[in-house]
Amino acid sequence: MRVNRRRGNARLLNGTVFGFLIMLGLVGLTTYLLFTVRSDLDLAKLDDAEAAVTIETQTQGRVNAEAQVASLQQQQVALQQQLDAARIARGVAEEATLRETLTRTAAEQESINQELAKNEALQMAEEERQARVTAEEALLEAEAATVEVEREVARERFAKQQAERELSTTRTTLEREAERESAQSHLLLRGIVNGLITYRMDDLPEYAAEGVAESVQLLTEELATWTLQGFNVSASGPQETADFTIGWLRDAGGHQDTVVGASRRLLVPLGETNCLGDWVPYDGETVRRLLWHELGHAFGYGDSEDANNVMHGDLQTKFAVDQEIELVVAPNITHIIPLCGAGTFTFVFEEPAAGMGYTFAVLKPGITPQDDIFDEDSQYMGCSSAADLYTNECIVEEGASLLVYTQVAIARITGTISENVELPEINMAWDPATFQYSEAELQELRDLFN
Repeated sequence: MRVNRRRGNARLLNGTVFGFLIMLGLVGLTTYLLFTVRSDLDLAKLDDAEAAVTIETQTQGRVNAEAQVASLQQQQVALQQQLDAARIARGVAEEATLRETLTRTAAEQESINQELAKNEALQMAEEERQARVTAEEALLEAEAATVEVEREVARERFAKQQAERELSTTRTTLEREAERESAQSHLLLRGIVNGLITYRMDDLPEYAAEGVAESVQLLTEELATWTLQGFNVSASGPQETADFTIGWLRDAGGHQDTVVGASRRLLVPLGETNCLGDWVPYDGETVRRLLWHELGHAFGYGDSEDANNVMHGDLQTKFAVDQEIELVVAPNITHIIPLCGAGTFTFVFEEPAAGMGYTFAVLKPGITPQDDIFDEDSQYMGCSSAADLYTNECIVEEGASLLVYTQVAIARITGTISENVELPEINMAWDPATFQYSEAELQELRDLFN
């Protein structure tokens, strides 16, 4: 169909061109005839008569020629129209042919693209298959390795369990021994294990206050009849090794812990530094309470919040004397000794030798040697003494001081200043709320050694 259409278009074009050529020939012939006629007419003018007929004939011929020319022109127009139609038809045919070619080319390209896509899809599918095969092979290898590892772990676990079973008895024995040794390291637990705790007490140093030895002796007598958690406490014999030792500190320096390291030494302070920087000793009752407090710590009791219990973390203390006075005074020279605190103070001085009397007075806060210290407004008048008096008691405010003065001769003056403090009554039983072990823990320890 495409070949016939092309041939038909070619034939139409050829016919159109041929007709156009004929038309051009006719037009040329007509023009030639008109020219010839006109020339003849011009020649025939010379003979009008003869030429009339000829002119008529020529005129008629010219008319006829003009008709023929018009006819040829119409044919020419028709041929031109046919030619234009042929050109349009040929353009349409060529456009259709080109469109058809483009369509066919696009179809062929689409077919090629589809083929390429198909090949690419096939290639990707092949690559995926290869990757899947490779992954499956790797998975199989990993599974095989995992199985081998699990077997090795199982063998190691079995070996470990077997070793643990073999060591179980030994380990239990070692753990029990370790627990027993740990229990023995604490005085309370040692007492529960052995049923008895022994101690040795260091000798009191010479700087301990009078009455401390008696208070400590009373406490040791109480310990001899005392029982805690089913065990007794007693002093060790001369050749025995004591479970702990009671030692002494000169200065408290703050609250002391009970047992120091593996030495198992329980340390009890015997005094502390006063406001003047001088060390002064505790009285016997204070030392007894501090010793009982530290024993409570040694046997598993902590500090109590009960201010009326011996395990309170800040026990009230009392000095045997607050200040010891030893002065060498010259005539007309004043000595001012500050007093620590406020309250009732007792002053005790040795009676001077005959004719060596002296005077003391208690000055109010803020009075200095530059003031008129003998003025009544400067002294607590009820505390002053005449030369023949050497003891007195006085209530003073914070910042008061003691004045010592003589007008006779150089004299040595000795005495004491004590604040009248009464220790409050407290409960000497260790506060059970501070006990650091539960009954279950204690029973577990008892079972450990049974």
